[in-house]
Amino acid sequence: LVALGDELGDAEACFYGHLDRFNDLVELGDVERADVDLVQAEALADQLRQPVFSWTIANARAGRELLAGHVKGADQIDVNAMESGRRSGVTGYGLRSQSSSLRCLLRWEQGRLDEAVVIAEAMVVEAPGVPFWRAVHSMLVIEAGRPDDARLAYATLAGVELPRDTVWLAGTVAHAWAAASLDDRSQAIALIAQLLPYAGRVAWNGVAAFGFVDLA
Repeated sequence: LVALGDELGDAEACFYGHLDRFNDLVELGDVERADVDLVQAEALADQLRQPVFSWTIANARAGRELLAGHVKGADQIDVNAMESGRRSGVTGYGLRSQSSSLRCLLRWEQGRLDEAVVIAEAMVVEAPGVPFWRAVHSMLVIEAGRPDDARLAYATLAGVELPRDTVWLAGTVAHAWAAASLDDRSQAIALIAQLLPYAGRVAWNGVAAFGFVDLA
């Protein structure tokens, strides 16, 4: 995509090519090469001067800052990303799902787990057909030390297989975290089989890193 964009002089194609490669390289754990693509995508976003590209880059940059342990910086960039999203015309679930993934992990890192749970709960209500949020909600309720609520939240995942979309790996790692914490051995066996082909990767959903596949 990058090569075709260069050949055709299509800056948008180059932008998406660099952004997609950034995401792939983060998932592979090659963050040094990923950073090169993110910088190139940022330069193209500045050149294109369209709010939707600024919003996309802000989300990616916030997630990268959090992955590097720069919690305050990630928090501030996320605030700016929400504003860029509104200016670009992105509304509803499309806007909130991007920010909510990051803010769940931000609040966790900040020790504000109850706030993280509230964010995930709101997304479960807004998007009941997206099991990713039920998996994240279960994981966070467990981490918040609410075992009874955790079992209720986890029960909503019974018999559910996450769709193979862009958040599948992150959601499946969150599901595995919950299964292990609640000693659900039969589900754990199934999840191990699903995750084994992705050993060595980071559970990155394009906005935030939900841990290492190997640990799950």
